[in-house]
Amino acid sequence: MILLDFSAPINSNINLLKQYSEPWIIDILDFLIEWNNTLNYIEVYTSGSTGSPKKIELEKIRVINSAKNTINYFGLNKNNNALLALSTNYIAGKLMIIRSIESKMKLHCIKPTSTPLLNNNLTFSFVAMTPMQVSASINQLNKGRVQNLIIGGGAINTLLLKEINKLPNNIFATYGMTETITHVALKKLNNIPNNTPNNTPTNLYTALPNITFSVNNNNCLIINAPYLNNNLITTNDVVKLNNMYSFEWLGRFDNIINSGGIKINPETVELKLDKFITERFFITSVNDILFGEKVVLIIESDNINYTIKNISTELSKYQIPKLILYTNKFIETKNGKINRSETLKNCITTLP
Repeated sequence: MILLDFSAPINSNINLLKQYSEPWIIDILDFLIEWNNTLNYIEVYTSGSTGSPKKIELEKIRVINSAKNTINYFGLNKNNNALLALSTNYIAGKLMIIRSIESKMKLHCIKPTSTPLLNNNLTFSFVAMTPMQVSASINQLNKGRVQNLIIGGGAINTLLLKEINKLPNNIFATYGMTETITHVALKKLNNIPNNTPNNTPTNLYTALPNITFSVNNNNCLIINAPYLNNNLITTNDVVKLNNMYSFEWLGRFDNIINSGGIKINPETVELKLDKFITERFFITSVNDILFGEKVVLIIESDNINYTIKNISTELSKYQIPKLILYTNKFIETKNGKINRSETLKNCITTLP
């Protein structure tokens, strides 16, 4: 573990990191050097969840604005400890560094691992993790070693959500992307107050300050965040808008299945199936002569032990998978998200 103290000049932290040769430390060093240069922007890559990663430029002042919004929301300051448990090759890891610089938090850096709390006994005010990291850290979290935890980078399944609900920490799911310079909305996952503001139900993501939402004709979310972008940001996320400050996420527009004229959100079906299937899985579709597209369930498993009958009890007749495919290993993007289209192709080409 390496401690970066941003109450000192950035150059002193750069000089500290130059002593090391491990790749993950060099990644942190490279980003600090880039942040400290004379250019007014940084270069980042999108996650590549729905295609090839794209290189984009983010103005440093807007990155600072994003960091300050989170700092103010959680009340972070120089007396706090933060943990960098994510790769700085992606925006989430970079923003942990910028939040620490702007708040002067002490940033404890570790090699990205699935068990970031396992080999240290420190208590942290602020940590960002993926669902996989949270799942592997339940015992440590239960000891109250993290005050504020934000989770991003993937879906949180029903079993993990039940575990999270028992924990004493303040835990939030995040909504955001590289283009929004990480999260623009949060959803509280545990310790829900009896009287939440505006009676906001817990399935809603609520905007951070200075952010509002709307939708287009396809019910895709539009983000208005002037401090992040001069233009409106139109996403591919289908939502149910509660008001201009909150929404329920339903799924990706580019994942929607049109089966016989009925539009089906795969993510909605996945949420219903989550309680029945213990392995990783996802819903997609293949072409069908009669319906145009038919619903397909793909499970990451060697054991073919599911039938459509025993997993479809809570699905509508249109949502029920017409086919179940199995694969030993899902194909993933570079940052660990499931590549649905490539995994489907692989399953189809390996069918007997």
